[in-house]
Amino acid sequence: MMPLNIISEGVVTRSVRDTAAFHYGMERSWANPKLKPIGFVEGPSARKLKIGLVYDSITGYKTCDETRESMQHTAQILEKLGHFVEPVELKIPRSFISDFMLYWSMLAFSMGIFGKFILGSDFQYERLDPFSKGLVEHYKRHLLDTPAALFRLFQSQGLYSKMMQPYDAVLTPVLGHSVPKLGHLKPEQSYEELIAKLDKYVMFTPLNNASGSPAISLPLGSCANGLPIGMQFMAAHGDEATLLDIAYQLEAEMGFREIF
Repeated sequence: MMPLNIISEGVVTRSVRDTAAFHYGMERSWANPKLKPIGFVEGPSARKLKIGLVYDSITGYKTCDETRESMQHTAQILEKLGHFVEPVELKIPRSFISDFMLYWSMLAFSMGIFGKFILGSDFQYERLDPFSKGLVEHYKRHLLDTPAALFRLFQSQGLYSKMMQPYDAVLTPVLGHSVPKLGHLKPEQSYEELIAKLDKYVMFTPLNNASGSPAISLPLGSCANGLPIGMQFMAAHGDEATLLDIAYQLEAEMGFREIF
């Protein structure tokens, strides 16, 4: 059991219908009594929503132009559908970045130290890729900061809930820039080089990982090379139904980009 659960149950599907069916089936197996039920969301509703719009993350790197254009187009479609859309600031302290990084490196450290017990006696630390080893060394340098970092990460749930109070959903990019070429994130490169690339690329999803909040990724944009650009919608804890509602509407209005 991890101190902070940064994973969730979900599926990658080709349609909103299939995602909705998965959640309905999963909820019939077990439903969290602390959250309102999702139910079987069969299609879009007539609700008009208030949606926040976040272009850039707290990492300090600006979202690329292609992704920003896709965000603007998605916002225009939402307004066309009758929703109210306005820019909103992510009021999350910059310490969140280093705290999440420390937690990530703590997990790598645990695997590196206890790999033989977790994965089997044939586990060899020496065979880990440079990035994993870099995470282990990062944690060794900052391990005394662990209690404070965990405390602040636990607080992110409350900060997220407060941020979401005025909105039914918030729209962000999934990633900080359009799809890079194969090899951009190859594990053979140095830890320093790879972490710098990730800092510019994986800019938005860690907030949902740490706060345990629901989000959905939809392929609503397109790069010049034809590859899709993902848009992420976030909602309050337990409000997956609103995300499915939005997804149904945009699937019908815009369709989803396919690469085959």
